[in-house]
Amino acid sequence: MIGNQFWSHSSTDVAIIPFLEILLARSVVPERSGSKFLERVDIVKWIATVIQLIGYGLTGLNVVPWNVLAFVIGIALWFLVGLMWKDRAIMVVHVGAFIAIVAGYLGS
Repeated sequence: MIGNQFWSHSSTDVAIIPFLEILLARSVVPERSGSKFLERVDIVKWIATVIQLIGYGLTGLNVVPWNVLAFVIGIALWFLVGLMWKDRAIMVVHVGAFIAIVAGYLGS
């Protein structure tokens, strides 16, 4: 079998595919200046991501309170990324995450 024989199109597929193309074409991330070097926001977001992953690992190993500290630092850095991009959605979700993790830690 070759080509589209594996893919069967339904009426919902036809409606969803153009929507996904439009969604993926419009990026919330600002366009790059063309520099080959990482921009400051890229450095902050990758550091935040690594710290968040460390927090997940520490949680899996039940290393408290270091897991909470890693999450708080990662959340603060991602909030900073939201400020740098002027992206309120990123800021709001990380304020919510901060409140949830601190409330959970204090309640335990």
